[in-house]
Amino acid sequence: MAAAPAFRQSLTAFKLRLSTPDEEKFVLTTFEDLKTAVKEIQQEQAQRRGYRNLTKIKPFLVTLQQYALVIEQFVNAKSDFLAFIWANYPNSQVIFFYCKESDPLRRSFVDVARSLITQILELNPVCTRYLYDKALSSVEQNLSSMSTCIEILESLALHHSQLFIGIDGLDECGKLERSRILAMLHRILGSSKAKVNVRIFLASRKEGDIEKSLESANRLEIRPFHLKKDISSYVRVQVLELGKKFDLSAERQKHTTIEITTRVDGMWASPSADYLN
Repeated sequence: MAAAPAFRQSLTAFKLRLSTPDEEKFVLTTFEDLKTAVKEIQQEQAQRRGYRNLTKIKPFLVTLQQYALVIEQFVNAKSDFLAFIWANYPNSQVIFFYCKESDPLRRSFVDVARSLITQILELNPVCTRYLYDKALSSVEQNLSSMSTCIEILESLALHHSQLFIGIDGLDECGKLERSRILAMLHRILGSSKAKVNVRIFLASRKEGDIEKSLESANRLEIRPFHLKKDISSYVRVQVLELGKKFDLSAERQKHTTIEITTRVDGMWASPSADYLN
């Protein structure tokens, strides 16, 4: 599933114009840096009475900030995933969850379901009425049962023209919990198949039960060589900063960068990213 040709060509042309220092700066650039740069350009244009309509890009910046939250959690390793989402699903809404074994609030089915429901309500407050009516008719004091969670998410998902769900680190959940999460995702996809309005991105290390459940899904295997360029760029920037702090010579920085990046292949765990359609 490649990005649209026009978008891909523009992205490639932009990358070709970047120098190595530019690429290193992009690694460290934050959303706040972007807003500051826009403000400085606006002020500069105001002083020389130039074109001052940069406020028109405010809606773009707001949307970009929402997507940035997703990127931070599960697509920061491969920037092409961002191009894929923007090019193929420009009008979609995005919700996500990052599982973490060491965090009691990030490793169960209920944690995932509640978070996804909350994000949908934040994106579409009109759905609050449905949830309110559901709460009044339910015998549960707090949303906790698997069947109710699935029913609510299924109903909310079906009423979206395009919904993109991302779940990272499914293997961080216990086997029983992830079986419930997978059952929920299959239920949502089964209900939306006719309308094709839901897309799911699931990232996980290899686990037998997960692979069996997703045996019919489109799959992208991420191996060390896929991430080598990203890791090298990150290490190069970090070594550059350390070089300034500890006054390291250019030769020492180069040697350190090579030493670290050549060890990656033997250290990096091989995860797999699964697309469900």
